Parts: sequence; structure tokens; C-alpha cells
Amino acid sequence: MAKGRGLPAEERRAMIVDAVLELSSERDPAEITTAAIAERVGVTQGALFRHFPNKESVWSAALERVAGMMLSAVEGSVKRTASPLEGLEAAFFATVRFATSHPGAPRLLLSELRRGGEGEASLVARSMMLRYTGLLRELIDEGLERGEIRSDVQPDAVAHFLVGAVQGLAIQSLIGGDVGMAVRNAPGAFEIFRRGVEVRS
Repeated sequence: MAKGRGLPAEERRAMIVDAVLELSSERDPAEITTAAIAERVGVTQGALFRHFPNKESVWSAALERVAGMMLSAVEGSVKRTASPLEGLEAAFFATVRFATSHPGAPRLLLSELRRGGEGEASLVARSMMLRYTGLLRELIDEGLERGEIRSDVQPDAVAHFLVGAVQGLAIQSLIGGDVGMAVRNAPGAFEIFRRGVEVRS
């Protein structure tokens, strides 16, 4: 149990968050105990709670890490596109790639959204989804203004459809135990979306 000892506080906190994401990729996040986290990091539970006051704050920090990484990846992909529809496609595929390269992230996020409540971690999870949906909504609104997206669609419904498609792909992969399934099925899923919203000449 020596790997987490003697490190600066910020580095130790980062290791604890890493452990939560690793464990979330291996099992149901709801079943992860602070004892399991401490064992993975190589510290005692007492040492763990010197860095986080309680389990809720550990989960909150892990979800803040997930939000930062995912939103950064999505926003970076969108910036490199030339049109709203291209932006939506880039956001969709960036999210799928993130979910498959960090399998613990969607499991932790979905577990927290399912748990609900007003705890710190749940608020972080909901805030992340609001920011993500808001980014999609901005692209959809721009697509409507430019005439790329059909004027008879409901922007909120379109944004939530895309969010649901990503979640569906992630859940299929988790159930099937095959993280690559989401990447393989993503092109077909986005093509269905495109055909439903794109203005065709």
C-alpha cells in the first residue's frame, strides 16, 4: 500500500479521482466503497478522508474531471468545423470517442443521473448535461438560422435526441461488454439523425 504515500496533496487527490474512474470501468459505481478506492490508491481510508471530507465529495471531484475532459474534447472538435451540421456531427463523435476511451466516465455519469437527488455529485452531473445539451442547442439554432436544419423541428427535441443517441450507444456497449460497439454503430446512428433534420435540396 505504498504507491499513494508521500505525494503532494493535489497529486494524491488526482490519484483518488483516477481510482474512482478506473473502478467505475470495472463495476457498478454504486457498489464502489471508499475502502476499495483507498486500496486502489494505496492509502488508508483515513488518508483518503484527509483529502476529501466524504464519499460524496470524491464522486463530485470525479464527475468534475469527467465534465472537464468531455466538454473540452467536444468543444475542441466543434471549433474545427465549418457549419452547424458538421459541428453536431463532430460533437456526437467526440462524445462517443470520449465514452469509449474512458469507459468509467459514462458509467459514473449515468449512475449519478439515475441516483438523482440534490447531493453535490448529482448537481455536478446535471450541470454537465445542461452544458452539453446547451452546446448542442446553440449549434441547432445556428443550423436553423442558416437553413441547414429543417424549420419544422423542435430544437430542444433535436438536442435531447442526440443526447439520447449517445447514451444509448454507451449503454449498449456497457451491456455487451464491448466498448468498441459504440464506435462501430455511431456512423449509422448519426446518419439516421442527419436524414431526419437536414434540409435537402
